[in-house]
Amino acid sequence: MTNRNKHIAIVEDDDNIRELLAENLRRAGYQVSAYFTAEQFERKADAGYQMLLLACFVRIYAFTRGFLPAQHYLARAFKVFTLEKGLLAGGLAVAGGLAIIGATLYGWALGGFGELEPLVQTRWVIAGRTIASLGAQTILFSLVFSYLGLDEKPRTRDD
Repeated sequence: MTNRNKHIAIVEDDDNIRELLAENLRRAGYQVSAYFTAEQFERKADAGYQMLLLACFVRIYAFTRGFLPAQHYLARAFKVFTLEKGLLAGGLAVAGGLAIIGATLYGWALGGFGELEPLVQTRWVIAGRTIASLGAQTILFSLVFSYLGLDEKPRTRDD
């Protein structure tokens, strides 16, 4: 695998450092996305997941309403990806994300709520928030996916 196939995300608030890192990594053949804040990076990751879910919803809707021909993998998906599995996976992700945030806050409390080390605590909080957010979206996706699958036999336009 060449470096061209590898993608690196940089989160750095210093413009000069961010651009220097990005330029050097591009020269080394990497694809680079540079962000000013962790929140910008998180929004980008969250938007990517939402676009993936939207693509799934559109395909499922078109399949179940007869706009697309019957496809065996979509029918099988309704049997594999059940509401219960989606709720469980999403719930575990939400719980895991909240646990990461809670552990970070607990560690800060043990330190007497003193100064935070942004490079350590902030990363954990952002990771926990991202995981919890993706878990909540997975729960919502599971509910909509199940709703769309209630009539899993594809309709024809004549129906």
